[in-house]
Amino acid sequence: MKLAQPLGAFKAFWAELETNKEKIGRIHSADDSSGTLQRIKKQEREASVVSTRFPTEEENKLICQTSPQARFSPFLEPLTMVENYTEQPKTEGGKHRLWLLQQRMEAAQANWSRNGGPDQFVAIPIRSDPRRTESDGSL
Repeated sequence: MKLAQPLGAFKAFWAELETNKEKIGRIHSADDSSGTLQRIKKQEREASVVSTRFPTEEENKLICQTSPQARFSPFLEPLTMVENYTEQPKTEGGKHRLWLLQQRMEAAQANWSRNGGPDQFVAIPIRSDPRRTESDGSL
């Protein structure tokens, strides 16, 4: 049951967004703290497959990957949540999931570069600068 139904021109616009796998997102820039609404591509997610190969192993358990967002920095970036993360897993499942995580990181870095993001050595100091806060408008 839908509580609100798009009608008329808005319904056609909404259908076009769905067909093109797009959505409306607020894009923030350094000089515009409120951001602007723009059409953006929806993130394509990997098909969820429940694995029975490693049923009891809990190392590097990949919980989810979010859409790109400016949660921990002024830059939009996807966030992958990992339970029991370790760089030296002892189990085959943990090693496999660490490899999957590294593949996601490489794909995110490729998207970052393709979309014109600054070099990571420029972005990291900006991300970690404690003087840059949302309240003083420097983000």
